[in-house]
Amino acid sequence: LVGRETEYSKMAVHRAKLRSWEDISTETMRSVVPPSPTRVEEAEDKESSSLQINLQSVDGVYRPDVGDSSAQMQYQLRVSLYDIMYHTFFGRTWVGPAKAAKVDKAKQKYKLQYQQAIYFHTSLKDPNIVAVIEVVGVLEPSPGTDSPRRHVSCGWSLLRLFKKSQKLKDTSEGTPEVRKLDVYHGSPRALMMMDDAIETNENIQLVRGCQVAFSLCTHQALEKVLHLIPENVLVGGSDVIPGIQEQRGKNKENVDNLIKPKLLKTLQSHLDNISIAPEPSLAKFEEDLCKKANDDRLERDNIGPSDGSTVNVMERRLQIGIHNGWSYVNKPQVVILAPEAETQGRARSGSFGKGHRRTPSFGSKSSLGNSNSLVARSQVQLSDLAQDASFAIVFQVEYTLSVPFALSGTKLSGSMSRAQTITVPVLWVSWCPFTAPGRPDVSVKMRGGSAPNPDNVMMFCHKSGEEQQNAGALKFTFRRDDEPPRSLDAQDQLASQMLQIPGQHYAPSVHSETSDGSFMQERPAALSGRPPLPSSARGSPRTEHRLPAYSTPLPGSLPPPLSYPTISLPYPLQPHTTPPLMLGETAMETSDVQPDTARTEEIAELTELPYTPVHAPIMLSARGMQSGQGLSRAAYARLYTAGFPPIVDRHGQSPEVVDPSDHVTVNLKQEEADPLRSNEIIFQFLAFSRILQGRPSSSTTSQPSTVFFTFQFYRFPPMVTERLLLGTADKQLTSDPSSMPCILYRINKDGTVEQAPPGCQTKYHMDPAFLKPGEARLFVQYLSVQTLHIDVWDGDSLLLIGSCAMELKHLCRQGREAVQVTHELDVITTEYSEDSPTLTGDLTRGGSVRPVGVSTILKGRLHLRMANVGHLQDRSRGDTTVAVPKPPSRVVLPASAHMGSAVNGGQTTIKQKTAKRLAETDNELALVLTARKDPNLTQLASLDTGGELDSVRKRKLARMQAVRQTQGVEKDLNTVNTVLLQKEEKAQRNRDLRTVELYREQTKHDGITSMLSQVITTHYTVFPSLGTAEFFEFILKNPYNVEHTITVDCDAPQLSIVTDTREWRQFKQAHELNTPLEESMFGTTSTSGLPAIFLRPRESVYVPFKYQSLQADHTVQPQGPSDTMAPTLTTQMTSSFRPSIPHSRNIKVYFRAEDHRPVSILTVNVIPQPHVVDQTFRFYHPEQSFLKKAIRLPPYHQLQGAVVTAGGFTSVSASCSDPNVICETRKVKAGEPQDVFLKVACGPSPSIKKFFVIIFTDPYQSKPCQIWQFYLHALQRVDISCVEGQTSRFSLILRGTHASRLVRVYPSHPTEIQVSPDTPFMLAANTVHEVNVGVRPLSVGNKFLYINVVDTEYHQLIRTWLVCMQTKQPVISKAFDLQLPVGGGKGCNKRIPYTNPYMHRKTFVLHTNRLDLLQFKENTFELGSGEVYTIGMRFAPSQQQGTTEILIFINDEDDKNEETFCIKATYS
Repeated sequence: LVGRETEYSKMAVHRAKLRSWEDISTETMRSVVPPSPTRVEEAEDKESSSLQINLQSVDGVYRPDVGDSSAQMQYQLRVSLYDIMYHTFFGRTWVGPAKAAKVDKAKQKYKLQYQQAIYFHTSLKDPNIVAVIEVVGVLEPSPGTDSPRRHVSCGWSLLRLFKKSQKLKDTSEGTPEVRKLDVYHGSPRALMMMDDAIETNENIQLVRGCQVAFSLCTHQALEKVLHLIPENVLVGGSDVIPGIQEQRGKNKENVDNLIKPKLLKTLQSHLDNISIAPEPSLAKFEEDLCKKANDDRLERDNIGPSDGSTVNVMERRLQIGIHNGWSYVNKPQVVILAPEAETQGRARSGSFGKGHRRTPSFGSKSSLGNSNSLVARSQVQLSDLAQDASFAIVFQVEYTLSVPFALSGTKLSGSMSRAQTITVPVLWVSWCPFTAPGRPDVSVKMRGGSAPNPDNVMMFCHKSGEEQQNAGALKFTFRRDDEPPRSLDAQDQLASQMLQIPGQHYAPSVHSETSDGSFMQERPAALSGRPPLPSSARGSPRTEHRLPAYSTPLPGSLPPPLSYPTISLPYPLQPHTTPPLMLGETAMETSDVQPDTARTEEIAELTELPYTPVHAPIMLSARGMQSGQGLSRAAYARLYTAGFPPIVDRHGQSPEVVDPSDHVTVNLKQEEADPLRSNEIIFQFLAFSRILQGRPSSSTTSQPSTVFFTFQFYRFPPMVTERLLLGTADKQLTSDPSSMPCILYRINKDGTVEQAPPGCQTKYHMDPAFLKPGEARLFVQYLSVQTLHIDVWDGDSLLLIGSCAMELKHLCRQGREAVQVTHELDVITTEYSEDSPTLTGDLTRGGSVRPVGVSTILKGRLHLRMANVGHLQDRSRGDTTVAVPKPPSRVVLPASAHMGSAVNGGQTTIKQKTAKRLAETDNELALVLTARKDPNLTQLASLDTGGELDSVRKRKLARMQAVRQTQGVEKDLNTVNTVLLQKEEKAQRNRDLRTVELYREQTKHDGITSMLSQVITTHYTVFPSLGTAEFFEFILKNPYNVEHTITVDCDAPQLSIVTDTREWRQFKQAHELNTPLEESMFGTTSTSGLPAIFLRPRESVYVPFKYQSLQADHTVQPQGPSDTMAPTLTTQMTSSFRPSIPHSRNIKVYFRAEDHRPVSILTVNVIPQPHVVDQTFRFYHPEQSFLKKAIRLPPYHQLQGAVVTAGGFTSVSASCSDPNVICETRKVKAGEPQDVFLKVACGPSPSIKKFFVIIFTDPYQSKPCQIWQFYLHALQRVDISCVEGQTSRFSLILRGTHASRLVRVYPSHPTEIQVSPDTPFMLAANTVHEVNVGVRPLSVGNKFLYINVVDTEYHQLIRTWLVCMQTKQPVISKAFDLQLPVGGGKGCNKRIPYTNPYMHRKTFVLHTNRLDLLQFKENTFELGSGEVYTIGMRFAPSQQQGTTEILIFINDEDDKNEETFCIKATYS
């Protein structure tokens, strides 16, 4: 390791040679002039442009009269930047090498060949910013004399850099145009006296025959090294810039390091254990700083000796940046400094959480304690440290001081005083890691005073009269990330011990006896008078290791018992590491201070913590169980005798029963070779289990009496079942003692049970004769890998009970006649706690942090049976069915290859056409001809000018023929009339022929054009689904004998040309195409920007196209069950059913030559197909706000087709069907979790927004990996602030609809929210009704509750409110300890005495937050003044070990909290 450090140091020293960081920075500080402050403000947030000025030669260079003819004259060019508007030079002047001029004999003039390139970048792109080029003569002294070199001005020129009409080429586009500038006599200092019109100023004179040849162009290659070169600094190609690799060459003057710059390798390193000890001491230094700042304030504001106000220290910061002698390589990092004693105190007290508050007298001596140094609380990562001795790490200490305002008149009170904050730099130092010794522990002296520094700011001068002072010492540990880990020394071990946060143990308490009826004694209180509660973060859950709320404890649901109290650390305890949370915490604490603008920008560069609220997948169980489990033998027997509709195969036999716990391996080839190609998928909803939650005081409305289900299978529309009644509980259907299964029954509209078999059944018939080509294989893949998600709803309140999921792979028959499987699925609901600040994961690894506050609750179990019955393919319908398109070819032949034919999916079919009368093809002509014979048809034709008019005309002609046949006997009697009729008919035919001729002449041009267009038109049909890219190639041929550039014009953005060769190659490999692939085949026309292809005479090329659309159907069905009066028991989707398909469309692609005439036309007929929904998410959010969610994807090896790129990064992207929804992913390294971020705008209540998110795992987004369906319910928000265990009341206004309805109000959490009225009532039309709500929360934090108003007759949702409840912790007056045994039994009885403190008689009500663990003997009692009542309690047994907190709320008659007792129950 030491040898490697020495090698790096030798390389860096050899590179810099005699130029150290001190030399480079000193020269840069004194030579760079900043632009006007107004210009700096104008250039904020503007991109910097890189330019190259190539000085080639000076023709007719002027030779001044210097008096000494023997002196040798050489010339050099100098370039500076000048602002015409503000009359200032800025930046740094570039001084070129001195060269001798040669005599041009042809022109009898001197010519200077220079050939020097100058580079710079600037954001001041204004026409008044110019470059001034000065020609300077360098007069060498005569040999043998001691006279110095003389510099004489030989003229100057002005170069306008940013002209409005000027378009600059880049250096990569070839040789730029050479231009020339006139040269003026004198010095460029004359610009200070001139206005804008410089070239036409009469006071300057041209140097006759003298011109500067140059070229000006942009240089995009410089953009990757802009961080190493300061803005507005002119550098030459041969200049040595630290951080840029030097080019090797024989002639050093001709070397150009910036034409194609290359960066030096950088090291990854970090700084730790940073401490600063000012001299003479920390307290004396800060006292002197505040005193001098206060004296400066008094003198500036012209105040007397003292006004009683003082200057205090608000914040101490350390700025750390990497500097290459020219500028900072990146924006310096800012860390917070704190006195050493304060940091140790925080480490011992464990107050790292959000609730920590800073001491008010932050800058006082008392806050410093015995501290002699300032320490940084966080580790600093350095990523851009190049292996160059000219690189240094610059440290700068700055103080934020609170300076009081100067107030005239009466002095304000302390609470009304005002102050401003100023930032004062006090110390700085630079340290080069490559020239210093290779030891990790570094100690350097810091500087102060008025000496130049890299930030070009004034430093605090501790001792007057000294330009540079040694005012302190800086100590830190420098390590590279590629170093092997070192053993901990004594100091590191001490630091690691300081990070340990010991628990704050309670004083010994007297535990109660195990016999019934014993009293519980109060635990001794702390010195502060309050019970010693755990010092967890404020607002976080009070009991992290507690029993599951409202559930009977089961084995495995609790972690091992821990010592009480338990402090949950949001970061791992590691040596040499301080949690990043401390840095963010300190910045948050000082957010009320208003520092200057420059420091605010630096603080904004804090490292972002990857904290995003992750949506827990709904398929996960709260106890880590599988999504479904099988039934016992007794449960199967009970289902058989319950009367459910039997499932039989095509022979009438019962299908084979499959155990859902068995491992299933699907063989796709065996499934495709099955002769029973038609699949009948059956879903039977059998029963729903209520969960016994041990809440004796809860109302019966907390359990649903009716339910309905929603789900989506394959590509079929979403299914909404009817309301099903939960019958009596049948314990034989499950082996879980806490589950109460209820068989589902169909009900009539009046609520009575329908006389039919129980359960609800849905069938799907999948016949290959009615599927797309190859879709049968896709359906088998869908069954083998997908999971079906089912939402369970309360049929009365229309509230979502929960969701469940089951795998469909058990439906694969694998050659069997039929299979069936019965599941008992966990119905899970997800709740969020958005205010939980605790993080889990490793904060030192990006993307591994996830929040705590997403909880899943088991709401019930669904008993479901599904089956797959095989049938032979239906071939009986024959020609009556819709023709199935043949497998499409991916290569489309042009229409010229098959004249008079059309291509449908790549297949050529010959079209035979027969001649028709003109009246049959032109509806308008047919109307004119028919109107002459029957004027009454004119009105009919105005309604329909198509085939209906022809049918009417034919029917009338047939009627006339029948009349003539019946009257044939009278023909001989009417011979004269017949001759007249024939003449009249002949005249009408002549008029009709003239009319037809007129119409023919009018439509001849359009008809010929249409026929010619059909000859070159090729038709192709695609069947895309959402997000899937349909690829095909069109053979384009140049029909001419000369070359042409063909442009491709398409009128739809969904159809595009594949111009990327890598993407083209991927599509060819996916579809197994062996057609040729050509690199760089497409160009772009300069005028229209359309893709263009150059074709030689009679040449043919393959043009790749892809069609991809993200448009989907966003219509939402009304929330509620389907019609309960369905005529049949089973909802069947027979083979004649076809999923709803969006409207098809035709897209035309024109291939045009240079004369804009079409060479070929491609018509793409798009027939969209429904898509598969892999998962459904449903969110409830306040109206007119933004929903921001992050959904975590499963590991990458579980995603189909996941691609890992060259950098170890996975290629996962997301797109949304709604363009108004922001959907994005971030690139993460392989192995780290991937999140999909969503930002959706909610509409007004009660609107529902539906959209789809498509997940891609391939880099070109060609095939979706998963498609998610989202429902966003916008609800009216009601905010309420509550106290735990105390009832808060408010009212809601319910407005009636246009019709009177019988409605009822339903709350989502009946144990925490009560409504009045809670029975059905008549809501009159267009009236206003008041709903009274009472909320008594049982947990601390933020929680969302829902209130639904439902029409009880039609089961329609009328109104919904979102109650955002913010609950605070009550004041705990007494705390108790309780030891309880584990293993069941009868429980334990305890008593607590309570005394009425009032002077009058009062009634008290008892409540608890754990109704599953504690029951009271009496919930209400009444006491007189001073009387004592014994509260009887019974604690439920537990089967698990653990510790939890149980609160007892003693409320008054209005349910206001009087006192709160805390019982820490330990089951051991």
